[in-house]
Amino acid sequence: MDPEDIKTELVNLKYRVEKVNQLKRYKTREPLNIFQIHLFPSENIKEIYNLTSLSYHFITVKPYENRISHQCFNCQMWNHGSKGCKLAPICVICAGKHPSKECPNKGKKDVEIKCANCNGPHTASYRGCPKYPKNVTKSRIQPGKSFAAAVSKTADKSVPPPQVLNDENLNFPPLSSKPDSKENPKLGNNEVMVPNQENMQLGIELITEISKIFQQFKNIPETIKQLRQTEDAYTKLMILADALR
Repeated sequence: MDPEDIKTELVNLKYRVEKVNQLKRYKTREPLNIFQIHLFPSENIKEIYNLTSLSYHFITVKPYENRISHQCFNCQMWNHGSKGCKLAPICVICAGKHPSKECPNKGKKDVEIKCANCNGPHTASYRGCPKYPKNVTKSRIQPGKSFAAAVSKTADKSVPPPQVLNDENLNFPPLSSKPDSKENPKLGNNEVMVPNQENMQLGIELITEISKIFQQFKNIPETIKQLRQTEDAYTKLMILADALR
């Protein structure tokens, strides 16, 4: 189907059509049999989802879903916009500490291109970047593997076996004679509460993953200093993300 033919058919059905785009494959640019329709507001705009045929073709109309991760044009990181970004500007072309529109290499040929996220020889907006969010979203929670291990590139392939506690020196509190009692258990001076093994394992994994993150910080004292200067949780998160570059 031709986009202009689709537009004409929809206009004849009393829809206010702005434009019709034919989608293409990202790498090969091969045209797909999928069309994106932009409509102006109208009383019958929602009725378009009820269409099952158009110009002698069977069709299915669905709302458009943008699955591309939004990238900040200020700091070149993802999942937030540049309007509220409080991080220092980073150039999308050369990874320099200046706004992309002020890059001295902009428009020049045979200049060094550097990614601000992985230091690779490409722009920070390149979808093939190893740190592009799509490489993380492909990970899934698997049986026997924690979520942190599933999204970590350096995580072990299997979860380490839980540690076994030596119970020779542990004194367990006596069992209550009233199983239906709702009173909170009290510990004596020589009694030790044994934690649940599953919770212990999750705690160990959490500490392990956090330690891996701190090992990548280039300047821990400076990062801590910046964290102390703000109480805003979002700003703290952005400072930690900037320290991982």
